[in-house]
Amino acid sequence: MGKFRVGFSRRRITPEIGTWMMGYAARKEPCVGIHDDIFVSVTACSDGEDAVLIAAYDVASFNTEGVAIIKDAVEEQTGIPPERILVNTSHTHAGPMVASRPYGRFEESYFLEVVVPRTVSAAAACMEDLQEARLSVGSAPCDIGCNRRERTEEGRVRLGVNPEGPRLAEVTVWLFERSGGDDIVLWSIPIHGTVCGSENLEISAEWMGSAVREIEASRHGVRAVFLQGCAGDQAPYRDDHSFVRVVELGRKAAAGVCMAMESAREIEALPILSLIHISEPTRPLYTSYAVFCLKK
Repeated sequence: MGKFRVGFSRRRITPEIGTWMMGYAARKEPCVGIHDDIFVSVTACSDGEDAVLIAAYDVASFNTEGVAIIKDAVEEQTGIPPERILVNTSHTHAGPMVASRPYGRFEESYFLEVVVPRTVSAAAACMEDLQEARLSVGSAPCDIGCNRRERTEEGRVRLGVNPEGPRLAEVTVWLFERSGGDDIVLWSIPIHGTVCGSENLEISAEWMGSAVREIEASRHGVRAVFLQGCAGDQAPYRDDHSFVRVVELGRKAAAGVCMAMESAREIEALPILSLIHISEPTRPLYTSYAVFCLKK
């Protein structure tokens, strides 16, 4: 077993104007502009014997067939098996249509000709970028949203604002400090990317992308990667559904990430184990959910 090493690479996957968007069935037309670029960011972790890849996308969600295509293409290029590849989507509701949904149009050519090959390119570059690293983990308070299950006077539950409901008002970070390259911080706040509503027709990485830009601008030599968690009942504060609010929440999230980085504690990082749900005896479930353990 060798040293713990981490690599990173990022590719732009911004679609063309006129691409259909994912997130709101109320949208009846494709995007009319690009507010900010969207990306796939790939992080690799290796213990000298085994490696795992984490591909993080500024899109809403894939289906299982799409994830299988991505994983198979990456395996063909890198040799890393599908069960060691984690596909994570930020869940921005201002991203392109990357899977079949009952509304809009699945942009299959964009998925196959842009998303997949640029993921493969990033994965290959990521493996070439492996550098010895130390792993630290941390967390910090971060209040940018609340529970969205609101109970009406009639006793019904609807999507709304419920500040008294269960929530997780904090950010978690995994900081990789590398000896020969930029440091990498993986971070998560499990909140939907829904500041902008269905009226928005501009592509955007939402508050998550705004936070990434803020972190990287304020921390020289740090690459930030957002990983979405179980955000089912948490929505961002979105009084005016504007990009002004997107930037505001992005700055608050970035401040939380930086605070968590300052207090992060170093932990042992070897060996790497991958745990993934098996749906059939001979084939792992191609899903966006997996667990990679860095355990002594």
